[in-house]
Order: sequence, then structure tokens, then C-alpha cells
Amino acid sequence: QSGYVRNFQIGKYAKDAARLLNEIAAAKACLLDPAKRARYDAELKGREAAVVEPAAQTVAASLAAAIDLDQLAETAATLPPAAARLRNPHSRRISQRGI
Repeated sequence: QSGYVRNFQIGKYAKDAARLLNEIAAAKACLLDPAKRARYDAELKGREAAVVEPAAQTVAASLAAAIDLDQLAETAATLPPAAARLRNPHSRRISQRGI
């Protein structure tokens, strides 16, 4: 993929192309060396665990605060079944039209 980026080495994107080519070379060097890759993977797992855990807790807390489950259950009990609610009485399936 670095071949495509090399197309931009000359012109107004030369600086960005050089930066990207350096990043690609560094990534390649890291990922092709088993020891470096193991350290990189371990670092990513640590970052992932630190980010995902608080995010999941935040979403769960936000949902719990925003939804009144008792009111939701009462509202759901008054609605017609989903099939009847979603069906458009004026539309017919293509197979029913004989097409």
C-alpha cells in the first residue's frame, strides 16, 4: 500500500506523503519482528481494557438514568403487536399483484 502513497511524494501533499511513508515503515518494522509485535499487542490490550471498561459503564449508567422501566412497560402494554403496528394496510406484496 505504500506504493500508492509514493504517488504523492511530489506535489502539494509531499510532506504528508513522507510522514505517512515513515509511519508505514515503522509499523512494518514493528509488526514483522515477533518480539516487537508481542510488546505492541500487549500495549494495545492494556489500552483497550482501560478505554472499553469506563465507556461501557458510562453507557449503562446513562441508559439506566434515561429510561424509566416501569413507564416503558406500561407504554408497551398499551401498544398493538409489532406486526399489526408495522403493516401498511394500503401496500401489497409484489407476489400478491401477480407481477
